Amino acid sequence: MLLVDDEDIDLEGLKRLIDWKSLQMEVVSAVNSGFAALEVIRKEAVDLLVTDIKMPMMSGLELMSKALEHLPELKTVLVSGYEDFHYAKQAIQMNAYGYILKPIDDDEIYRVLAGIKAEMDRMRMKKAEELALESSIPLVRNELLLRVVEGNASDSVKAGLLERAKLDWSSRDMCIAVLEMDDISWKLNRYHESERNDKLEKLNEFIIDWCNESGIVVCKSEAHRMILFVCIENHLGLFEPLIASISDKFPLTVTIGVGPVIRAVGDMRRSYMAASEALNLKMFLGKSRIILHSVTKTDFSRSAKDLDDILSEMFAAMTQYELIRIDDCIQELFVLVKNLNSRLSIYNFSLHVISRLDVHMRVLNENLYKLLGIEMKDLDILFHFETIEDIKSWLRRRLFELSELLYLKKQKKNRKLVEEIDQYVSRNLHHNITLRDAANHFSFSPNHLGHLFKDGTGMNFSDYVIQARLQRARELLRVPTVKIYEVAGQVGYKNLTYFSKQFRETFGMTPGDYRKQC
Repeated sequence: MLLVDDEDIDLEGLKRLIDWKSLQMEVVSAVNSGFAALEVIRKEAVDLLVTDIKMPMMSGLELMSKALEHLPELKTVLVSGYEDFHYAKQAIQMNAYGYILKPIDDDEIYRVLAGIKAEMDRMRMKKAEELALESSIPLVRNELLLRVVEGNASDSVKAGLLERAKLDWSSRDMCIAVLEMDDISWKLNRYHESERNDKLEKLNEFIIDWCNESGIVVCKSEAHRMILFVCIENHLGLFEPLIASISDKFPLTVTIGVGPVIRAVGDMRRSYMAASEALNLKMFLGKSRIILHSVTKTDFSRSAKDLDDILSEMFAAMTQYELIRIDDCIQELFVLVKNLNSRLSIYNFSLHVISRLDVHMRVLNENLYKLLGIEMKDLDILFHFETIEDIKSWLRRRLFELSELLYLKKQKKNRKLVEEIDQYVSRNLHHNITLRDAANHFSFSPNHLGHLFKDGTGMNFSDYVIQARLQRARELLRVPTVKIYEVAGQVGYKNLTYFSKQFRETFGMTPGDYRKQC
């Protein structure tokens, strides 16, 4: 708020007699001339101007006109005496937000100011929504493109999505390329985490800027992977310079897999999958290069598929603490190593396996290096092994260690959950407790909670509840003042006969006999 009036008494009244705090407004300044007001406007962030119209040297209307030149979104309320009411028409023409007559009525000015505040809040909310929408457009566009290439839309829908993403593919031969940053998990090991993140962010920006300048539509898919919509005639020849430029400017390299030509909208997924398969062959063909989809027709495609299948099974076995299965997978894995014809290829193969393991651990929200108590630079040990058996033995020990650590963490987590479930059951024995009730309470699906509970206790949930009820009943039966039907009610049995039957089946005697024995 900026208050302007050449009458000091009126100005002080405006400043002091109105409860600005209740209106959620703050008076940044109160001055007695238009010139002084303009000085404030040049220095302060002013949202609303309340000014007298009739002032010497510069009228309120003149002040309003000059103020709007500096702050086009400034709101203005004009104040005048009755005899100056003819100014109202001119004020309306200048889009003043309010016009108040002197002497100022408290209710009237509160009503006007509250209305202005509400309007300003609506405008700010609208602007915030527009900014939020604008900032989300790249994310939405990225999601649209991913839906198309991954085949999660019909052909008719795909055409609309491509149009919304402003991708014109129909007039020229296009294909999908997949770009991947190489060996992220160990090439940046000499940098601190903040430096690593900074370098990755800068590389991402470099690639996206390069694509925009080259007219290539790009979207991010997995971590460290990007999907490129490529015009074969115009863009394929640019990939070699891009790869060389990245290698010169950054401590990382990139490899690009290229899919076949897209002849129809439905071919998007086929081209994308072929580009991804080509990219997987970098383990055998080398990094920092372009790999065309046609290479997958060679014997390498079988090796790449075998590698993916073996790694997937090995990581699943590791997560489930199946050590024999892990060992079997390692044996299969190193059958592929025999196809490699150089020591460097074998080392790169090993690093590739570690890199894939690192990605798998991140999916589990685990840090590979923290769990093992090592740093990325410790992977240099691989280069000191002289035989394949040494590498195989090292990898086996590490995978066994990881598997055991994950198992122990899971057991600890499950044990805590079982303890919380036990407390929940104890508190609610007098109710009809079901697995669904417990699952809702702990925000699990009934099947999942039942599986976790049985893993942790070796018992089904329903059997556990019955056991807990009957154990509590035994304790209560030792108190002679509590009737047997009251005991049954306190442990959740509404039917006394059914309670006696279950008690006898569990302890070999009726509740009455047990009480007599006590």
